[in-house]
Amino acid sequence: EIAAAACEEAGVIGWFFVCTQFVDTPVAEQYDFAPAHRIKLVDENRPGERLAMTWEEIADLHRRGHVVTPHTASHALARTTLGAEDIAREVSEPKRLMDAVTGGSAPATAWLEGTNWSGESAADRAVAASGYRYVFGNTMVQRLPR
Repeated sequence: EIAAAACEEAGVIGWFFVCTQFVDTPVAEQYDFAPAHRIKLVDENRPGERLAMTWEEIADLHRRGHVVTPHTASHALARTTLGAEDIAREVSEPKRLMDAVTGGSAPATAWLEGTNWSGESAADRAVAASGYRYVFGNTMVQRLPR
């Protein structure tokens, strides 16, 4: 609500990275989910209150011209996303969900801790195979090879 309005007032397009599993977490569990998945809370956050965006809000951001794209499902680390099931859950499924909700094609993803894309790990290969065009890291934005 606040960031999108500020972007619009400034005449810029916002890029919103969303942990899709957080969105799907019941409101009563979001306060505990956040720190368990390295999502920082602020003093104003209270147990039992909704903390994550809803899918309707995500679709609205996209309709308003902002970019909404996955930040993995659960705020995962690249180095711990190793098996096929983990990769599907953290890489492929979030893009499928985001694309279905927005009607667009989520262009980017980002790992917790901003891990750069090397193309060498199974997770990196899945990022490219899922159709992402960019990986946002802590020190760069990488355009993926087509």
